[in-house]
Amino acid sequence: MPNRWPISSGNWSNASIWSGSLIPTASDDVFANNRIVNIDTDVTVRSITNAASASAVTLGGFFIPNNGVTITSDITGSYGIAATNEYVIRCTGSNSSTIIGNICTGGSNFMVAVSMVQGSSLTITGSVRCSNLTLGGGTTNRAIFSSSSGSLKISGSIASGGNGSSLATIHIAGNTTVDIRGEVSSRGLTLLGSAILTQGNANINIVGDIVAVAANVINMNTGTSTLTITGSIYNSPQSVVFTPISIGGTSCNLNISGSISAGGALAIAHSTLGNSTLIGPISASIFVPGVQFSNVSHTLNATGPFYNTNNRNAVFAQNLQLISGSTPTWTFNTETNLEQRTLYTADFPGNFPSASNVRQGVAFGNTGQFTGTTAIPVASNVLKGVPVSNTTGSASFNTQNVWSVATSSLTTPGSIGERLQNAATVATDAASIITKGTL
Repeated sequence: MPNRWPISSGNWSNASIWSGSLIPTASDDVFANNRIVNIDTDVTVRSITNAASASAVTLGGFFIPNNGVTITSDITGSYGIAATNEYVIRCTGSNSSTIIGNICTGGSNFMVAVSMVQGSSLTITGSVRCSNLTLGGGTTNRAIFSSSSGSLKISGSIASGGNGSSLATIHIAGNTTVDIRGEVSSRGLTLLGSAILTQGNANINIVGDIVAVAANVINMNTGTSTLTITGSIYNSPQSVVFTPISIGGTSCNLNISGSISAGGALAIAHSTLGNSTLIGPISASIFVPGVQFSNVSHTLNATGPFYNTNNRNAVFAQNLQLISGSTPTWTFNTETNLEQRTLYTADFPGNFPSASNVRQGVAFGNTGQFTGTTAIPVASNVLKGVPVSNTTGSASFNTQNVWSVATSSLTTPGSIGERLQNAATVATDAASIITKGTL
């Protein structure tokens, strides 16, 4: 496949800086060749790297995207933006740029695939990981490093890598706003490195699951931050001893909408100030509680339901409040672990029938808070043989019944007898009807 590299620093659109005086095309693997190239136009290439290649290409160099440009690396099934020395893409100033393609670092140390400084903004469509599948991860690698205010948007999965416990696939050291649409996991090949590490006042919003496999997934260690997640939080498999979300530092508000399940370690370990809201079921494992909020001043608001397992509490918190309008349950084991007991709030609807399906006047519900509204006639008022309640009707219907109703109260105003008195019949007939009920 064709390769292309700059022979001098300059603008991407300037053909004279490129080997062969040819601007790279979609079929080219582009090497930085220890030069600095300003990407001043939208580009589409197979891949971009700062690795060395043969004798003509030197290790190092990087690319600086200008404001508004889009970089597309359309290599199939691999990582199109790959750093093997320091950083390959450097976003600077207040520039806003877009990368379409997957991003990773190589196996050596001191690598950052994309560096964000001076308040830059970056949108990425593709997956991001700290190491490629062949080389693994170095002890100081980060796929994306943001050291100042700015914004980062990613549509794609994020996986951890690298051997450094204080490093991550995405390292936020500044006051960066991060928006992620995709799974965030520690599915990398190597241990310790997390998927996201914050050491600044980051605001992070994630729509996707958080899955611990080979390391902690999200570490928020310093500053004042907000983490909002729409998705499930769990360890896969349950025996995994890493925590999906670990929060320290000064203060962090945590907001989650989704199920939360512990494994070999807590699903959430939170030790800072703040106010958190968890909407959805929370489950302990046989080893540890589901979530732990250890700061005495942190307030946790939750909806449940809560599931204890093997006498491990679903929630361990200094301050726990149930959210108004929720109807949570909390399931406990008995002391023998052979049975379970579930606690309900007074207004818990349970699996109760609607009031219109319960006999009128009958109270039901766990506290008798509901009253049935269905009126059921007695059997004697229902035609014989017709099902009613737990029996069948007993009322008979024939011509004699009809005649009996007509003659049962012949002197009652409006009755047939009362009307016949004034009918055009002979007086003897009317008298006979009144006295005998017959002619």
